Amino acid sequence: MRFGQPDFLQGPVEVVKKGSIRNIQLTMEDRQGGRKHVTRVIHVESFGFDADELAGILQRKFQTSSSVTKLPGKSETGKEIALQGPLLHEIPKFLTATYGLSSSFIDVKAKGK
Repeated sequence: MRFGQPDFLQGPVEVVKKGSIRNIQLTMEDRQGGRKHVTRVIHVESFGFDADELAGILQRKFQTSSSVTKLPGKSETGKEIALQGPLLHEIPKFLTATYGLSSSFIDVKAKGK
């Protein structure tokens, strides 16, 4: 870094994380007999997404409520995004269209069906 040069002129910063890349997992839970649904998204940090920022983007895109919590367990270090509504098929389409993420990195599972 040269003295007096702003940080944004130095170029992109690469972040290297150890371990294998875990696929993004989407699960949908059926609540109250098919009237209410909760869609959960986990392991987004493996692809460099900030869970809080992505939750806000998904909340505005799909006009729904969202919350971010830590994953349970000592060995889990990521966060979980919970969204109201049946968004099991819309979120993968959004991630592939907007961020160019391949659908092979997204696991989709439905619970309670």
